[in-house]
Amino acid sequence: MNTLATLGTIRTDSESFSTQLANLESDTFSDDSELQTEMAVLGKINTATLLQIHSQQDTNQLLAASVQQQLIAQKQQIDSQNRAINNAIYFQQNFSTTQQKVTSGVSDTLRTISSARQEIEPWTRIRLHLLLRPSHSC
Repeated sequence: MNTLATLGTIRTDSESFSTQLANLESDTFSDDSELQTEMAVLGKINTATLLQIHSQQDTNQLLAASVQQQLIAQKQQIDSQNRAINNAIYFQQNFSTTQQKVTSGVSDTLRTISSARQEIEPWTRIRLHLLLRPSHSC
């Protein structure tokens, strides 16, 4: 049972518990001689003991649910730390490979740009030469 369900059950039962406790208290301090007989007093002692046992059970259920919630939170934290450690290990193991791929990609791009520039450059010189040569007017 999870913490909220346990708490809900205890809160639902608390009204009945309060009523039983109020009735026991009323009977204990009653002037009615029939409520003060030996059997009646023993009955009240038994009722008080049972109410105390139920209260202790509720406390134990809340404590167990609380511990369960703490364990779940702790497991989630440990899982998160494990993921971070695994990511760090993966990064360290694969950094050089990844770096080589990036460097290789950048080098290939620079070579492509350089060769394209070398192919375009002669045509640019010819155009400039044609544009800048003196015109012969008649």
